[in-house]
Order: sequence, then C-alpha cells, then structure tokens
Amino acid sequence: MTSGRVIYVSGCSIGPGERARVTKHMNRLREIGYVIALDWPAVWPTSTVSPEEATDRARRVVEAIRSADVFWLLRGPYSAGSWAEAGVAVGCGGPEVIVSGGHNGGVLKLARVFMKPMQVLGYLHERAHGRPLPEDLRQKWVAESVAEGSAREAAEVSREASAATSEPSASWAEALKLAPAEKGEVSNVKIVVTGRPGSVTRTADFAAVVLSQRKVPSLPKGLPRPPPTPTDYLVFISDKQWRKVEEPLKAPDDLLVVEGWCALDSESERIVVWATNVTTRALQKAKYAEEKAG
Repeated sequence: MTSGRVIYVSGCSIGPGERARVTKHMNRLREIGYVIALDWPAVWPTSTVSPEEATDRARRVVEAIRSADVFWLLRGPYSAGSWAEAGVAVGCGGPEVIVSGGHNGGVLKLARVFMKPMQVLGYLHERAHGRPLPEDLRQKWVAESVAEGSAREAAEVSREASAATSEPSASWAEALKLAPAEKGEVSNVKIVVTGRPGSVTRTADFAAVVLSQRKVPSLPKGLPRPPPTPTDYLVFISDKQWRKVEEPLKAPDDLLVVEGWCALDSESERIVVWATNVTTRALQKAKYAEEKAG
C-alpha cells in the first residue's frame, strides 16, 4: 500500500558526496515504506548533459514532482536547482512541501521546515504509520553516519601519505628568492590551528595557550618543504569560548581546534592567533554525526 507515500527528493547534483547523501536518504525513505518518484542520482549519474538532454530531464523532473505526495528539499551547498524544483512543487499545488537544512525565505512560507534530515524522516514515518520512528532504526542510521565519518578520515590520511613521498622542485632557500617584489593586498586572513594545549593562562576575559608545531605536515606535491624549525602559535581565546571546550579537553585524546585571525609578533617570533571560533575534535565528530543522522 503506497497511497500517500510517493516522495520526490530534491538535492544537490554537484559537490563532494552530495549525490551519495541524497541516495542515502532515499534508501532510508524506502526502509520506512516510501516510494521514490524519481531516483535521479541513479538515472542520471552525471550532471554534464546536452541542451536536448537537459530539456528532457526537466520534463521528467516536473512530471515526477507532480506525481508525488510529498516533496522534500534536502538542502546542500549548491541548492539553486532545488529551489527551482521547490517552486514547481508549490506552484502545482500537489505535494506536501518539506525543507530540511534551515530557512531561506520565500517558498518556505508554504513549506514545512525542519533543521535536520532525521527530523524529516521521523515526521514522514509518523505521517505514514501513525507512530514515531522506531528507536532501533534511528540508532542504526546514527551508527552508519559515524562510520561514514571514520571512512572519510581514513581516505584523507591515505592522500596525505601519498603526498609526503613527492620531491619538491625547489629548496626552501630557493623558493624564498622567488617572492615577487610587488606586493598585493590581503582582503581577509583565516587560520585554523589544531593541537593539544599545555598550560593555560587565564584572565577575567580570555585564556591564552601556546601550541608548538614541531613536525612538517604533508603538503601538496611539488611545493617546497618548510624548514624543520618549530613554529609557536600564541592563541588568545575569549573566556566564553574557552569554557565551552575546557571540559572536553580533559579527555587526554581530544584536540583543540581554533579558527581565527593571525599576525606575526616579530619580537617573540610567534604567530599570534585571535580565536573567532573554538571547538574540539570530539565536539566536531559529535556534531557531524548528529547532522548526518538527522
């Protein structure tokens, strides 16, 4: 029995992992009894098409949206096409329109809005079955999201190891001589520092830590290798942000992650960082798993 359970899922067709993310949620919808109106990631595995093919795709998309009982806009980093599809859904007056990923004005006045995909799945399960999403199914999906995060980290480590074997075309001294005489102008500076703090100095307004980088990281192939001299980073963190990470950092294997603005202090020969965003690796992983799960 599929009455009221045909759904069209709109999402990004470009961007790393976006098609896989849409497919994952389509499969989850199938698990709770929904029929996918158009499995476009499987039907169209590439975004590169001729004008004739693009016209045919648009026709099939509109037909699928009109045939659906529910339209779900799964927001991603490149959602312009999805918003156009949402306009079709609203304009044809057929499917119930659902948006996950926050607000973006306009069409959302006519849509049911959720922050997280898991909230959408919970709502759709109750819509179809009249009862909440089973806890064991939710926990299974959370575990899958955590595993996806671990696999992504393993792939990054493999890429870094491969890059470490490359030989640069110029030494550090030779590379410094290549600096152009004419300077440009910086419009914005952002630095991310990750590490394990030693001692912490506190005032009423901020905390200060020093992180020392003693090993050379893996760099893209061909770039000159920096000298092995340690680089010290003096990091200033507001009291409010430090209190957010103070307790998690008591775990011996957690790492501080600081994003901020930086400048060189020539007297101490340190890079000084003014933190604008502060978290830890454990907090990042927990947030990632929560967002992926729902």
